[in-house]
Amino acid sequence: MQLNSNNILRVLTKAFFIGALLVMSQPEVTNAQGVFPSLGGSRSGTSGFQFLKINVDARSSALGGSNVADAMDGSALL
Repeated sequence: MQLNSNNILRVLTKAFFIGALLVMSQPEVTNAQGVFPSLGGSRSGTSGFQFLKINVDARSSALGGSNVADAMDGSALL
């Protein structure tokens, strides 16, 4: 096999792609449990947008945040 520029380029290209394949195939362990605290499954408004936790109307506030399916006012949209 002659060592001309085409053969060298072909060998380097193969080596690069094989190396990239080996690097990408390595599993990476991530621990997201330590990054975000467990808040009982509720992730809405943890650092910003706290207003998303506020109930829309007085009736749903009185019922503990639950809305019924037959609401006939603007809170039915939410």
